[in-house]
Amino acid sequence: MTTLPRTAITLAACAALSLGMAGCSSDEKAADSASAVPQVSAPPLPKEPTFAKTSAGAVGDVKLVSCGLEKGEQTAKLGLTNSAKAKRDYSIMVIWLKNDSGTPRGSALAKQLDAVPGKKIELSAKAKVVEKSDR
Repeated sequence: MTTLPRTAITLAACAALSLGMAGCSSDEKAADSASAVPQVSAPPLPKEPTFAKTSAGAVGDVKLVSCGLEKGEQTAKLGLTNSAKAKRDYSIMVIWLKNDSGTPRGSALAKQLDAVPGKKIELSAKAKVVEKSDR
């Protein structure tokens, strides 16, 4: 009695396999429909942007006055002059980097709220530098 169900399962599997293979065979209709799809080319790449030789806006408003590079507690002294026509808030991140790499060795944040246009402000950012840095 166990051979009858196995035989039925085997016949069903063979029939399904035969139908599946028939679906994979190529015919002219399938080839025609594939060639009817238009080819799309990629759009041209945008031009490389050009940058000003000097920083502008909020980035240009901040100057690094001094900064220790040795391992340990360090303070970066910053000068800030708001170049806008209205008051502006600043968040300035200072990052100490490992020699000849982009690996950070310390970081600090300096904030200035409501910086008055044209007024020079002195700020500082303190950090613990874990290894001697070069910038």
